[in-house]
Amino acid sequence: TNNKGIKLSKKIFLNKDVTGADFVLDLIQQIHPYAVHRFASKWQFNMYKELTENVPEATCVSVADFSENYRCCHQDEISSAYYQYEQATLHPFFITYKLKEKVRQEAVVIVSSDLTHDHHAIRSFNQVLKDHLPAGIKRHIQYSDGCANQYKSKNNFFDMEVDERHYFGSRHGKRYDKY
Repeated sequence: TNNKGIKLSKKIFLNKDVTGADFVLDLIQQIHPYAVHRFASKWQFNMYKELTENVPEATCVSVADFSENYRCCHQDEISSAYYQYEQATLHPFFITYKLKEKVRQEAVVIVSSDLTHDHHAIRSFNQVLKDHLPAGIKRHIQYSDGCANQYKSKNNFFDMEVDERHYFGSRHGKRYDKY
């Protein structure tokens, strides 16, 4: 148990003499949380895939996730410049939308000097995305990870740029061809 009261487990190699039945029971106990996680992850992805393959008319489906901050440097910089560098935030959106019976997919990457990765940044990035979309898009469905400070905070629910929100589990939903 850590200092926040959360039970942690660590897997180690251990030689143990057990019967086959005890081994199977122990394996079932330990694999159950993974099976539940795997089911939820696969179901979320299949729902996303189904939606993007059958996008309703005048609807945009986007996947949003912060990238790590990008360190800006010169190719042949002097060694003292290593300690004094600029950073930029990269925030990619992968969008699929349908307008006039035509489905389009695009990658939109926003580069910003704001390094805070909070709900204010998300709101302004969603506004940039809305301005990028063609006129006629009436509904925006956004998928993102469940980061509370960025996408799940109470402040984002007041953001009228997104009509519907869905959340992938952490580190899921970033690849279209995952399954």
